[in-house]
Order: sequence, then structure tokens, then C-alpha cells
Amino acid sequence: MSFQRLPEAFAGESRLRELQRQGLWLWQVQQALSEILPPEWCAQLSVGRFEGGQLTVMSPSALVVAKLKQMTPTLIAELGRRGFAVTAIRWRVRPELVQTLAQRPQAPAYAPRALSPAAVAALTELRAQLPADDPLAQSLTAWLRRVTEKTPAAGPQSQGNESFEQKQQ
Repeated sequence: MSFQRLPEAFAGESRLRELQRQGLWLWQVQQALSEILPPEWCAQLSVGRFEGGQLTVMSPSALVVAKLKQMTPTLIAELGRRGFAVTAIRWRVRPELVQTLAQRPQAPAYAPRALSPAAVAALTELRAQLPADDPLAQSLTAWLRRVTEKTPAAGPQSQGNESFEQKQQ
């Protein structure tokens, strides 16, 4: 039995070539949607078929489908700008996709970045220049307190470092 690369196997049969072309096109539409829509929605979408200008998109979540139905004209226009001749989108709720889509890699969770010591020092200096009753000063005080509590190097438990409140006195 001889093995061939997939494109070579498709090259011999016109119907297989057409399927390869359609599959590639649908994959490109899926990629375009992942660039247009928020990652948490894209993780729940699966592009189905394209026929007569109508694209079928499936999701296990009725909530996601309801939200995306409202965005249909915008999505069609954006896909058109990217070179896809989509004239309509048919949204389908497919609960059985839950297991299939669960195998997809999930978008990374949001992880806030820590402030550098220089940034904390600059904000502390700004806070010191403001009057005590200024709403911005009060907000900065509360925010800097939270930031310094979360940062081990600047928190009250660190070796010899003062907390924000101690620096203010």
C-alpha cells in the first residue's frame, strides 16, 4: 500500500479538490471570525457550511447565538471587507457541540500585570501633591493600598519595607 500526501491525493479527483477548496475556505472564515469576535465567543463557534452566499455557523449556546444574531449585518460587512462573499448568516444552536468544542484550546485567562516599583513611586508622589479631600487623592490612596497589599515586595510582610499607609505618615 502506498501513501500519498493529502494534497497529492486530492489532485487526482476533481470532487476531492473541490472539497479541499471548500474546507480551506471554511477554515479561513473560522479564522476571520476569531479575529473579529471576542475569544470567549469564538471558542463556542463552529463554521458549518457555505451554500449560495449563506454561511451556517453553529454554537452550543443559545445565548451566544442570540447575541451574534444582533451583530449579523456588521459581521457580514466585516467578512466582505476581508474578501469573503457572505450575503447571509444562518445561526444554529447545536447542544451536541459542547463536547467537541470543549476539546478546543481555551483563550488564556486575563492576568493583570503588576505595577513596577517606579510606577508605584510616581503614583505615590502624585497622591502626595493632591489635597487630602480631593476625590482623586482618595481614589489613589485606596488603589495604592490594594496594589501594595498584593505586591509581596511592597507589602507590609516584606523584609523591612513599609506599607503605603506607613509611608504616608
